[in-house]
Amino acid sequence: MVEASHDHPTGRRVAAERAGCFLHPHVPSVVYATGGHWPHWPQELSQRRLYSIRQQPARRQTVYLKQLEMRGFKSFADQTRLDFGPGITGIVGPNGVGKSNVSDAILWVLGEQSYRTLRTENSQDVIFSGTAARKALSMAEVSLTFDNSDGRLPTEFSEVNISRRLFRSGESQYLINKSVCRLRDVRDLLLGTGAGPGAYSVIGQGEIDTILSIRSEDRRELIEEVAGVRKYRIRRDDATRKLERTEANLTRISDIVYELASQRAPLEKQAEVARAYRELDERLRYLERQLLALDFQKLSDARGHAINESAIAQADLVATRSRLDQVETEYTRLKAQLDDRDSALQKLHIIAGQKRQQVADARQQRAVGRERLRSLDELIAATDEDTKGWAERVEALSGQVEALLRQHRELSDSLADAERTRDEQAARVRNAERSLQDRENAISALLEQRNEALRRVAALENEASALADLQTDLTERAGRLRAQEQTLSTRVGELDGGLSAAAAEQQQTAQALEGATARRGRADAATAAARALLREHRAKRELLAAAIGRLRERNDVLTELQQAYEGYPEGLRAVLAAAGDDALTGIEGVIGDMLNVEENLERAMHAALEDCLGWIITATRDDALAALEYLGSLDNARAVFFPLDTPVMSTGPGEAPTGEAGCLGSAAELVEFPERYRSVFEPLLGEVLVCEDLPCALRVHAAGAGRYRVVTRAGEVVEKSGAIRSGPGDVPGAQAFGRKRELESIQAQLAVLEDALSAAWQAEERLEAERDRSQAELQAAEDDLGELRTRKAQADKELAHLQSTRQAAQSALAENAADIERLEQQLEGARERHEAALAGCREQRTAAEQLAQEVARLRGSADPTEAVEHLRTELTERQVALAEIRERVASIEHTVDRLKSDLNRAQTEHARATQERKRLTQEQESLQTGLESEQGGAGEAEAELQKLDEEIKARVDEASELREQVAALDGSMRKLSHAATEQNERLHRAEIACTREEERLQAITERLAHTYEMTPEQAAELVAEDLDENAARREARALRSHIRELGHVNLSAIDEYDRLSSREDYLRKQEEDLRQARDDLLRVIAEIDQAAEAAFMEVFGKVREAFSRTLQRLFDGGEGELKLTDEERPLQAGVDIFVQLPGKRPQNLMMLSGGERAKVAIALLFAMLEVNPSPFCLLDEIDAPLDDANTERFGDILQDFTRETQFIIITHNPHTMERVDKLHGITMAEPGASKVISVKLEEAQRQAQSQRNEVPAE
Repeated sequence: MVEASHDHPTGRRVAAERAGCFLHPHVPSVVYATGGHWPHWPQELSQRRLYSIRQQPARRQTVYLKQLEMRGFKSFADQTRLDFGPGITGIVGPNGVGKSNVSDAILWVLGEQSYRTLRTENSQDVIFSGTAARKALSMAEVSLTFDNSDGRLPTEFSEVNISRRLFRSGESQYLINKSVCRLRDVRDLLLGTGAGPGAYSVIGQGEIDTILSIRSEDRRELIEEVAGVRKYRIRRDDATRKLERTEANLTRISDIVYELASQRAPLEKQAEVARAYRELDERLRYLERQLLALDFQKLSDARGHAINESAIAQADLVATRSRLDQVETEYTRLKAQLDDRDSALQKLHIIAGQKRQQVADARQQRAVGRERLRSLDELIAATDEDTKGWAERVEALSGQVEALLRQHRELSDSLADAERTRDEQAARVRNAERSLQDRENAISALLEQRNEALRRVAALENEASALADLQTDLTERAGRLRAQEQTLSTRVGELDGGLSAAAAEQQQTAQALEGATARRGRADAATAAARALLREHRAKRELLAAAIGRLRERNDVLTELQQAYEGYPEGLRAVLAAAGDDALTGIEGVIGDMLNVEENLERAMHAALEDCLGWIITATRDDALAALEYLGSLDNARAVFFPLDTPVMSTGPGEAPTGEAGCLGSAAELVEFPERYRSVFEPLLGEVLVCEDLPCALRVHAAGAGRYRVVTRAGEVVEKSGAIRSGPGDVPGAQAFGRKRELESIQAQLAVLEDALSAAWQAEERLEAERDRSQAELQAAEDDLGELRTRKAQADKELAHLQSTRQAAQSALAENAADIERLEQQLEGARERHEAALAGCREQRTAAEQLAQEVARLRGSADPTEAVEHLRTELTERQVALAEIRERVASIEHTVDRLKSDLNRAQTEHARATQERKRLTQEQESLQTGLESEQGGAGEAEAELQKLDEEIKARVDEASELREQVAALDGSMRKLSHAATEQNERLHRAEIACTREEERLQAITERLAHTYEMTPEQAAELVAEDLDENAARREARALRSHIRELGHVNLSAIDEYDRLSSREDYLRKQEEDLRQARDDLLRVIAEIDQAAEAAFMEVFGKVREAFSRTLQRLFDGGEGELKLTDEERPLQAGVDIFVQLPGKRPQNLMMLSGGERAKVAIALLFAMLEVNPSPFCLLDEIDAPLDDANTERFGDILQDFTRETQFIIITHNPHTMERVDKLHGITMAEPGASKVISVKLEEAQRQAQSQRNEVPAE
């Protein structure tokens, strides 16, 4: 029980403070929890609450927000849970404790991305950042639980939990019923319910006025949310994206179809050539199988002959090698005997050398022994000196050890006496310390009593000080309120100035917006121009590419004709084909291909060379003969060959008459040819002159006296004999010059066009860069335009905010007087409690002084501390003396140990010196005896050495005879080896011939196996009996010639052509399907637009009617209307609000007061909730601008809507609190960390009734 009365304001404050709560600063009947538990609920609030409960309408809402859980979100560091139920839930608490963080948490979990809406600077700001007493957290998590009993949310679950998590690492998660999902899944779940970011279900602090301040288009979006148009917009956006993808796919497929058509046209011709090639190749393969079988039979016979030749050579080689082996055996035997004799002789030389070395070593050893005897005499003398020195050292150390041991015994006796004295002194010290401790304990008990009294004095003084501070605080608060009155007056004037500045900024923003719009228009025009120029350039580039393709096709055709020697006789082509197959060697080329002739001289060169143009140049005469032999095997195949090694004698016809007018010069000088072939062209063209026309040719011929042939540019010829011949006829290779010139021209054109195409690609890249730059400028202009629009909206909002603030400041002036009067009453109560605290303080101080006197008396008696300290000093001195004795004992023990170690070492060294003296004496005696015995053995060794020298001489003579026999056998071996080598070469030639035939047989076998998949035996069985081998070979050569004439054959062209044709057909069907899909998507978009517009217009009409009714109810009259700015295009139009308040003319929204604007916005909000009730609606202090009467109206409307919608309201208004079903109190028990304390008002009423029943009994 709290002692103060609940009916008195001061009593209620004291009771609340003792219960861990505080009173609302303006409404004493409202209590906020600060920790611990809830106080007894105020009686008058409970009575009014019971009345409001009885007046509530019957509720039928089933979908509602059931629970909110937060952990680590902003100021809610700990796991915090708020339970909600149908009806109205209130959230209360002083400013700054985190009430609005509840609103932010709900917005955040529903997917809000705007930092400004969440009142943060970045995403990490929503995570608890720590306090002085708490560490920062690494994660924020918020969960919402919905009751979905009626299945309004599109899921089979009767309870839906939506969660969002954010980690400091930047990782973020959304969850539905504990399963990870996407943000889109959350938005789709709530689609059409009015809940979610940007909807009307959450109205943040100060945002109720924003409904009026935002652009008319933004108000239209609110009504679209009511109408459920968002789902249509989402479907339309999806359809639009599909349409864009379809358009892109259609463009891509059209390009592919075009490319396939352009690729298919040349492939069709290649496929025809490939089919002809297959037919020729099939006949050629048949003939080749027949001919390969015949060649295999011939080669088999040749191989048999080579094998026989090889067997004969092998037999001769075996006989020669047998004789050679016999000679080698005898040679080896004699050589072994010689080696044995040489080895024995070498051993004798070694033994003799060793014996000589022994004699020398014996002499050296005797000299060394005599030197060692002298050295031993010196060592024995030195050892005697060491033995004597170590004996003296042992005697000295033994004396030192004995003296130290006597000193150690004396100090041990002194140590025992000192320890006994020390123990006696320590006992005296302990007795004195016990007496001193008893005295100190008595004094401590008295001091504890005195300190307790002083603590009570301090507590009373603190209470008195707190009450004094309370008086001062109340006085200061009254002064601040009076000062605030002046400040508010000043603030009104400042707000008037701010309104003017905001209006000016709004105008500047509007002007900047116009400039940005103009820049966007210019950037849009530049982008369109860049795209048009790029399309034009691409068309030109495609024309260039097409021209290059045509030239490349012509180049390929001419190249194939040139490589196939088209236009030359069959014999020439057969020779060149055989050279290409490596059947002929030394073929240099054709004369016509070696020349480089200007175009205006081509007919002249044709006339000058005529058939010589088709001559074949060979490297040697043998190459020419081999080619002629090859042509002889062919029917009617002729060719002319010009060997380079043919000696050409040129006497020269004399000086040419080139000075004649019109004479161009010698034909050899007017053409170009490789220097290597000068010996070919000078004989052919050296006696040919070229003139402009026939008259000139006749003059030159006459001047040359018939020594030269003369040709004209037109091709007429004046022979040496004077005969005149017209232009050249159809000669072999006549087209070679033109074909070569056209090839060169085409290649030059290709180089120019390819350079132009490369430049076109570069220009296209520049144009694309220019287009991208224009698009970037357009995007930048659009971004600037969007930013300026946002700034303008913010400027409009700031202007409205300033107007609302000015109205609120004026309202606050009226509240100050009532606050000052209330504070003066609280001040009087604080003075009375202060006097009572001071009286109790004086009583406790008197008791403390009496206890202090008793302590002083005890301390004034005789103090035994000095005696104790004297005893402790004596004990310390004795302990120091004892430690010194112990140190001396330890030092002596250490010295004794060291001397004993030195003594042992000296004794060891003395024994070692004695032993060394004995060893040296023995070695001296042994060495003397050895020297005497070695003197006798030296003579015997010298006699043995003389016998060995005689035996060595005899062995040398025997070895010389054997060496002569071995030399004779070596000569015979060389002759037989030479004969064997010649026979081996003969065998090798025969084996090579055999191998060559076998390789040819193997080649035929492999070709038959790999190409025709058969064995030679199988091929022989297929040979026709009436096969004409020569005719078959001629036909095979003709087939090869035809195949070469076909040029390069693309065998895959048939399959590629079929594949491209089928793919083109398939893509054309796909193209048609895409066109149909595009038309379907356009129709779907039109249907979506029509459905969305119909839904919007239907809901807009309902909202307009509901807005008018709610406005009249809030203002007790008046009129309100919603109008579209563009009724032709409602989904792109804005929504304007027009109001006429009771007794006033129609006004602009900006001319309304703050309270009036709030009521208009509330009317629009409830109109939307009436048409499409949201599962829940959170209102953050939207009743702040309302007075008591309007708050009652607001409460009535709020209560009426609880039948369809659950309300969560954050408020400071007691009238609003009376309407709630459940209260959550937000407090900060510790700075920076919010906590929640909750109560149901029915329980609070029962507590108040119980308290009222208990008071009389006390």
